Amino acid sequence: MDVGWKAAPAPAAAGETPAATGTPEPLETTVYVTRTGKRFHRGNCGYLKSKISLSRANALLNGYTPCKICNP
Repeated sequence: MDVGWKAAPAPAAAGETPAATGTPEPLETTVYVTRTGKRFHRGNCGYLKSKISLSRANALLNGYTPCKICNP
């Protein structure tokens, strides 16, 4: 399903730490968005109605913000 999302940047090279690349650590974590929402969630969040999975990096890159309830 093509939703027009941008691809996440390539992961840091072996031996590079997230601090060295300026990238927050949990970007590879899977989070979930809905078709109409603007926030991303953990899989068990009560505010998550439909589930579209993507990495935290892709969610941030595409303008989604973390849910204030489940705080992914």
